[in-house]
Amino acid sequence: MKATQPSQSPAVEDASPVVEVESWTNGSYSRNYRLKWHRDVPEGTKLYATPQRCAVDIPEWMHPRTADLVLRFSSALAKKLGAAQRKYGYGDGWAENDWMDECREQLLEHVRKGDPRDVAAYCAFLWHHGERTDLPMHKHVDIGTLALSTDVAARQLAQLDGGIPGAEVVAYAMPGECRIEKVTNRDGRASWAVRRRSAVLNKQGEFEYEPLPSNRDDAFLQRCRFDSALEAANACREALQEDGGCAGQDPGRGDSGLGTPE
Repeated sequence: MKATQPSQSPAVEDASPVVEVESWTNGSYSRNYRLKWHRDVPEGTKLYATPQRCAVDIPEWMHPRTADLVLRFSSALAKKLGAAQRKYGYGDGWAENDWMDECREQLLEHVRKGDPRDVAAYCAFLWHHGERTDLPMHKHVDIGTLALSTDVAARQLAQLDGGIPGAEVVAYAMPGECRIEKVTNRDGRASWAVRRRSAVLNKQGEFEYEPLPSNRDDAFLQRCRFDSALEAANACREALQEDGGCAGQDPGRGDSGLGTPE
C-alpha cells in the first residue's frame, strides 16, 4: 500500500511503500494475513493498494516453500523476458503457430546453453499453443531416392506399393545435420529454407542465426530463402563441401538425390 497526504491533490502520490500485506498458510492449511508497517504516517493519511499486474494464482493448500519457488521463478522469468524486450523490442512471433518445430529446436539449444529461464520461456511458448516439447512421431517409409521436384516426388509417393495419395513433401533430410524445409512467406508464396539447428543458410553460403518470425524482415527473407527444393539442396551441398561437412556424402546434382522426405 502507498500513502496520499491529506493536504495534497489525489493525483500526487508518495510511491514509497507504507504497509505490506503478508500471508501464509498455517498447519491446518488455512490462510492467515497480517499487515507489516514500513513507516509511520500522519493522521488522516489515505492509504490505497496497487494490485499486482500479473498475480500468480497460488492454491491455498500449496506448501509455502513450493509457493515461494513458483513466485520467485515467475519473477525471474518475467525479468528475463523484460530484459530481452528492452534490448530487442517487443515481437509477437511467439504467438504465431507456424514455428513449433523451430521452437522445440530452440528449446533444446537453450538446454545446452544452460540458462533455465530461457528453457522455461520456450516451454511457455509451446504451452501457449498446446504443443508438447517432444517432436511429433513420424512414420518413415524407405522409398530410396526421392526427386527434388516436389511435384515429381508426390507422384513417386502415390506410386509406392500401397500408395500415399495426396502426399505433400515439406522437408528433406540432408547431410551435416541439415534440413531443407518448405516455408510460407507473408504473401502466401512458398519458398524453401536450409536449416541446421537454430541457424539458416543464406545465399552467400553462410549459416546465420534465424530470428523469430516477427523479426524476419524483407532483407532476411530475400537473403535466406530459395525458390525451389532443388535450389536449396544445391546451395546446402555447396556450403557443406566448402567446410568439409559432406565429404563422400554428396549424391550428385540433378533432379534427384535425396533420401527421406518428411
